Amino acid sequence: MNRIHALVLALVLGVAAVAGTLAATSTTSLGMAATEASPSDAELASRAAQLDEAERELRRAAKREPPPLPPLPERVPAPDLAAAPVPPSPAQAAIDDDDFDDDWDDDSYESDDSEDDDD
Repeated sequence: MNRIHALVLALVLGVAAVAGTLAATSTTSLGMAATEASPSDAELASRAAQLDEAERELRRAAKREPPPLPPLPERVPAPDLAAAPVPPSPAQAAIDDDDFDDDWDDDSYESDDSEDDDD
């Protein structure tokens, strides 16, 4: 890298660093505005009194009994579903359990390995 290029790059970085510092300082308002933001003792006392009153109101409300709940609506008895048998659907009626061979894994099944013992 040429010396001129290094000097220009260093100057650009220096200017960028100074500009960033100034922007951060003005954004966070360091200086006079930070001292002006503190409230006076009278304002603090007034706010504390308001908070104390709100706390007393909350404690009183917590001690009170809640209002009664509204009455429940009358319950309509549900029909007894277990008493009435449901007929099978046409799809269920079309399937017969005897159509399927459930004994496919019984002892009568012979494997191919037992027949090929010629070796």
